[in-house]
Amino acid sequence: MALDSLQARLWTALPGIIDSVAENGQSCNVQPALTLKLTQKDGTTANVAMPLLLDCPIQWLGGGGVTFTVPVKKGTECLVILASRCIDGWWGQGGVQTPPELRMHNLSDGFCLPGVRSKATAFTVDLTQAQVRSDDGSTVWSLNPTAQTITAVAPGGMTLNGVTIDSSGNVHSPATITGATDVTTGAGISLNNHTHTDPQGGTVGPPQG
Repeated sequence: MALDSLQARLWTALPGIIDSVAENGQSCNVQPALTLKLTQKDGTTANVAMPLLLDCPIQWLGGGGVTFTVPVKKGTECLVILASRCIDGWWGQGGVQTPPELRMHNLSDGFCLPGVRSKATAFTVDLTQAQVRSDDGSTVWSLNPTAQTITAVAPGGMTLNGVTIDSSGNVHSPATITGATDVTTGAGISLNNHTHTDPQGGTVGPPQG
């Protein structure tokens, strides 16, 4: 019974649902997705919602000066990892810090890992390639290591340094488009080697620059 009581107070990890996100996107408040069975004063038991886990640092995939973020919001499912010691000193100042409190495996020391899903919100994953995708699969960026290809589907179009590609494949640039040798071909016609009919007879040569 003593061991069971100790284990009941030892927090390690649990699923959660994000309740709110800080304006800078670095932390969030999380509602644990599990309830606790507590004994009431009359001796009966009841399932009680756990309190919000406040100011949980969000784990963004990153390193080497590069970070990958996603638009987490209220209702996003996640996994909360509970640190074995108080993280307040490190969270506030970074570096190596002495824990200001002696608490261990406490609900106050959670890290939020967004992206963990229940079966209710799961979708089918393409295990043949890496993807950045919308949950509904309508917008997808894919890297296939076997075919050595990168493909993208964006119904709203794509923009790169001002160059846009719409959903039909039409390309528009507000600046100059340059081909080092040729722009081949538009409607089957080479920009560099095409000729025109000479009004006085015959044809004129290709563009000279």
